[in-house]
Amino acid sequence: MARTETTIDRFGRVLIPKKLRRELGLDAGTRMRLQVGGEVGETPLREIEGVLVDTGKLEGDPDKVLDEVHAERLHRLGGVG
Repeated sequence: MARTETTIDRFGRVLIPKKLRRELGLDAGTRMRLQVGGEVGETPLREIEGVLVDTGKLEGDPDKVLDEVHAERLHRLGGVG
């Protein structure tokens, strides 16, 4: 995946570029969960070679999450799910 750069606008919104949204399969209305945790001053976000990278640990079962996302998309498209 190519590197992509974006900024936070004055309203606190982050625009995910169209090419990246397509690569990730993100559509308007896709729900995303943001989580802040850890000690004050600690964050899993690190700038590496000019790119902000999430270095946190994966929580939960990724296969289950992908199955849930797939079922939700099928449902939205009018398929079985």
